[in-house]
Amino acid sequence: MSKTPIITQYIVLRNDLPWGLGALAAQVAHASVAAIHAFREHPDVRVYLSDISNMRKVVLSADEQQIIQLRDDLCAAKIDHFAWIEQPENLLSAIGLRPCPKELVRPYLKHLSLLKELPRSK
Repeated sequence: MSKTPIITQYIVLRNDLPWGLGALAAQVAHASVAAIHAFREHPDVRVYLSDISNMRKVVLSADEQQIIQLRDDLCAAKIDHFAWIEQPENLLSAIGLRPCPKELVRPYLKHLSLLKELPRSK
């Protein structure tokens, strides 16, 4: 009997942006919602949304170089994600991955740390 995989959404936030708490929280929210909306027809997303009280999210931290490399790696591997480009700054601030079993994306995320503190705003 196989165990049903746990569906998790991963969001990666830039840790080198000198923005306030609210602006950084908004980047995470934008990337999360955009990825869920973009891939809303995928079976994993339907499962994820079918039990809203038990949704799992993990927020990871990356600097500019790491998040650009991650975006490129996800594109090359055809891993569903949404790279949030904040306007009018036109910069990559966060990536929301499609909710999926963690085993699918672990190789691309294992080098990143959990977001434990926010960068200091200037």
